[in-house]
Amino acid sequence: MNRCLLLSSFIRAELGVDVPPTHITGENSATLRTITDMVLDLPSRSASPRSAAPPGPPPSGGTSTPWDSAG
Repeated sequence: MNRCLLLSSFIRAELGVDVPPTHITGENSATLRTITDMVLDLPSRSASPRSAAPPGPPPSGGTSTPWDSAG
C-alpha cells in the first residue's frame, strides 16, 4: 500500500482530520514539518463549536487524578 495513503488513514483515525486526495502530494509529505503544516491547515472533524470544551477550569466531579493531590 502507498505510504501516503497509510499516513492519511492514520491522520484520519488518530487525529480526526480528513486529508483530501488533492493534499496527498510529495510536497505535503516531504518532511515532518510539511505534514504538520498540512494537518494544521485542514479542518478537524472535532473542531466544531458544539464539541469544543468551554473555556475555564475543568468541571469538578467525583473522580480524582494522581496530580490532584500533588503539591
